[in-house]
Amino acid sequence: MASQPTSLRLERMTSPEVRAEIEAGTPILLPVGAIEQHGPHLPLGTDGFIAEHIAAQTAAVRRLIVAPPMFYGAYSRPRSGGGRHFPGSVGLPGRVLEQVVRLVVEDFLRQGFRRVAILNGHFENAWSLLEAAEQAIKPYHETSKVLLVNWWDQVGPDDVKRIFGDAFPGWATEHASITETSMLEAFAPELVRTERKAAGGAERVITYDVFPAPDDILWPNGIGFSALEANADTGKALLGILIDRITAILAHEFPEG
Repeated sequence: MASQPTSLRLERMTSPEVRAEIEAGTPILLPVGAIEQHGPHLPLGTDGFIAEHIAAQTAAVRRLIVAPPMFYGAYSRPRSGGGRHFPGSVGLPGRVLEQVVRLVVEDFLRQGFRRVAILNGHFENAWSLLEAAEQAIKPYHETSKVLLVNWWDQVGPDDVKRIFGDAFPGWATEHASITETSMLEAFAPELVRTERKAAGGAERVITYDVFPAPDDILWPNGIGFSALEANADTGKALLGILIDRITAILAHEFPEG
């Protein structure tokens, strides 16, 4: 992957260095992704790579510690991630992810961190992370604050119109499509198998879930819409928006000084 900016990375720090940052009130940010198929052209770790990159770039703008990313996330689902039948797509039940993240965040708070942020890069993680954050903060609610940020929630309709025009299909089918592919092409092009980019989609699109999932609602190649229009310029535009928005959130919720 492309080199990340110099920042405070928890796994590279010593214990006394962490103590000094805790005493200074420095926030800590936990990126969470998944190990999940992203079509024939993107790596299994795409969700975690994107969250980690945004976290590192944000840490280059303002002082915060970036924790090691969690790459094991909630199970891939047929209508949002393609499903678990793709080789390499491995995950956790939502209740297990909830407990793991709750315990990690609780340990940050126990150690003395008072400002913790979770940056989510995987759609299926969202509700489990919400419950994890709610539970972790309970014993510390008078002294601390925990944020949960899903990166796609920070891209508004005006941003979509400006970047994609009228071609954007909506977030429901964006898996392994133009946004994720473009961002990887912008910061880690060596991970993208550009010759394998393709259109995707299912024979039948539904707004409910069926168990077991019928074949006609599945994405045969794992792509929700299409990766054909993805490009590095689009990725840079999206990443710029996300880094600015997340930096602004941290500035508002965790003011410096």
